[in-house]
Amino acid sequence: MAHHIYNTDCFIFGGVAIGESNRFLTVWTRELGLIRAVSKSLRTSHSKLRYHLQDYSYTHISLVRGRNVWRVTGAHLIYNLFNEYAGSRGKQLLLMRVCALLSRLLQGEEEDKKLFDLVSSGMTFMQNTSLDAELLRDFEYILVVRILAKLGYVGESEDVSVLLSPSPFSRKDLVQVSSCRSQAANAINKAIEASGL
Repeated sequence: MAHHIYNTDCFIFGGVAIGESNRFLTVWTRELGLIRAVSKSLRTSHSKLRYHLQDYSYTHISLVRGRNVWRVTGAHLIYNLFNEYAGSRGKQLLLMRVCALLSRLLQGEEEDKKLFDLVSSGMTFMQNTSLDAELLRDFEYILVVRILAKLGYVGESEDVSVLLSPSPFSRKDLVQVSSCRSQAANAINKAIEASGL
């Protein structure tokens, strides 16, 4: 019986070793939502996929649904975000925090292309923009508030509505943060508390 192959862009949040050479990956896909997938022989030196499925990679992945678990059948690295941010430890840490937040908040196999595109555009903005420590902190406020708003944890009525612009990320957005940093921090803390995580 032929299996349907799903092809989609994804973020690789991380994974754990299973068996002698396999890896069980946490993958957030644009079309399928958050899934767990096995990649066979990924940890062997001759694996063709090992460089395409590293943690914090943005990858085009091919998957089939097995009886009990998703299986990776192919992948093509678009870019490894961790390596792209190699010149900035602050950007790397922000990337790790955002991936950890999404891993906690996303509820399984539920497609959310708007949220995926929001995070993808945020990562691209961070990749292409020079940000000192203060601007990076302000960008994190914007990105996290927008993520939480898309997930329904932050409403339009909050004091941070100025940060919820539907337009792509820009330097102009960063200027807006100075007027509502404490409100943004409060909204984030309340949302995380409300999530029960």
